Amino acid sequence: MNKMRLLLVIVLLLAATVGLQAQDDDMVSEFGAGEIELLFWNGLTGPDGETMVGLVKAFAEANPDVSVR
Repeated sequence: MNKMRLLLVIVLLLAATVGLQAQDDDMVSEFGAGEIELLFWNGLTGPDGETMVGLVKAFAEANPDVSVR
């Protein structure tokens, strides 16, 4: 029984690291150069992520005192 629990824990830890490896670092961007810095996290990828990047870029352009990363 203990071996099954250990195996389950190992499988879950490996599954968690696969999720971290799958992140798309190309989507990490910084927009604007203002003194106020916003760190914006989201889980959007693919077309939704590209759309969100466009929205964040437009926000940074409309608010020059803010930088968004």
